[in-house]
Amino acid sequence: TVSTVLPVQSAYPEFSGGGSPKYPGYTFNPGKDSVYTYLTDILKEVDALFPSQVIHLGGDEVHYGNQDWNTNKDIQDLMKHEKMKNLKDVENYFFQRMADSLLLIHNKVAAWDEVADSQLSPEHTIVFFWRQNRPEQLQKSLDRKFNIVLCPRLPMYLDYAQDTLQVHGVDWRKFSYNSYQKVYSFSPQDIPVKYPKNCNILGIQANLWTERIETEDRLDYMLFPRMAALAENAWTKEKNKNINILQNEIAALEGTSSAAGKARLEELKAQLKDAQDDYDETVRDHEDELRSEGYDKVSEDASNVLDKTLTALDSNSKMQTDVVNKMLDGMVESYDEAYAKIRDQDFFFHFSPQKEELFRNM
Repeated sequence: TVSTVLPVQSAYPEFSGGGSPKYPGYTFNPGKDSVYTYLTDILKEVDALFPSQVIHLGGDEVHYGNQDWNTNKDIQDLMKHEKMKNLKDVENYFFQRMADSLLLIHNKVAAWDEVADSQLSPEHTIVFFWRQNRPEQLQKSLDRKFNIVLCPRLPMYLDYAQDTLQVHGVDWRKFSYNSYQKVYSFSPQDIPVKYPKNCNILGIQANLWTERIETEDRLDYMLFPRMAALAENAWTKEKNKNINILQNEIAALEGTSSAAGKARLEELKAQLKDAQDDYDETVRDHEDELRSEGYDKVSEDASNVLDKTLTALDSNSKMQTDVVNKMLDGMVESYDEAYAKIRDQDFFFHFSPQKEELFRNM
């Protein structure tokens, strides 16, 4: 894709098309033939590795960082030669050439819904509709008879918070949150478009971007139970959906009412108390350094979250596991933030093995 090239720019700056003040080095150079040769070689490697005969080229958000195209001589020469009117024409030209490279090695093109405005062949293209606030892109894709996968970011982006208790990651106050109930309840009819008979909707999909995910446990936390809700949605007819059945199944899987679940809560309480003692001792050891660097507020916030978690556990030992996990999530991230800032300044916490296991591997 044009817009996800920063690692390549560092290694091969000769292929760069520049960017914008906010997003420097954001694009390839559509005016250089060597760029197409280089990228086609990569696609051949990908084709050899994966047998699906479908490769996703991306194609989203190019406009964030293509301002340098206005002054790039190679691109301006290309625009004159091809009689292009604007940078969107350049973008479509680039994408068309890369799509042609895929077709030559017998692959279909997968791409985001921006390509609904392109001249790609509907027969050889799968459009992934992700912008629920741009239903016209889905309508164009339907009208042109593209094959389509529905993955609107609301509610199908699993890097978004699961509810309002989650404090780390994509800010739910700005972008909303995607609960498993919303994932399960999603219907194509929620999108204000006109579906023709026998439209080519291949299915639904959820996406989880991992730039904010550092551990496998965190990945599991973000995936479940929403992935189960996605699966149930995908293979259940609309008339047969029942959110109560799904909730009961999730509760059974988590063991929230079982003896094992209660024992796990008691284990967490003990671990959290040990962690608090360890943390408080470490903060005292570095009190002067922390205060001089302005980190005392971070430490205070982290301790407050932990205190609230312990209080909640003490007041209700039967608290459901998912609620405990959400509170733990906020507390762990607060500690991680304090730890990262101190680590960056060469002030190190000396964690006990128990605390390290709890907060690094959760």
